[in-house]
Amino acid sequence: MKTDKLDFTRTWRSLARVQGSMSDVEANDEVLKIVDGPIGAVTGERRQTWGDWIRRYAKRTQADGLSDEDRAQAMNSVNPKIILRNYLAQTAIEQAELGEFDEVNRLLQALRSPFDESSPDEYAKEAPAWASRLGVCLNSCSS
Repeated sequence: MKTDKLDFTRTWRSLARVQGSMSDVEANDEVLKIVDGPIGAVTGERRQTWGDWIRRYAKRTQADGLSDEDRAQAMNSVNPKIILRNYLAQTAIEQAELGEFDEVNRLLQALRSPFDESSPDEYAKEAPAWASRLGVCLNSCSS
């Protein structure tokens, strides 16, 4: 993940969706979800490495004795869906500076339950392109 500059939070959540019963095609589809993104796609040899690893991981999950659902639930219980990211905070701050606190309140509400699947997906997506501009890093505020 570090080598390919993948988002750790999103990658762990994606790995929870990998199932032991997946065919190679389905496992490859999960690889695409993990390694393709607006920040930059993983290509070539690294993409093949990820594909091989995901297929081994899918097979390995069959040996751990947990159902796919139980494993996903366990993984998602320790890997949040949402974390406070700089660009999310920046958006809320900009609106608050205009006297509008709706986004601050929505973001705060979502962050109170970071593991909740019903949290807004907009807070779990890849960072928008503008977030890479100077002063707004792509990491979480704790990075």
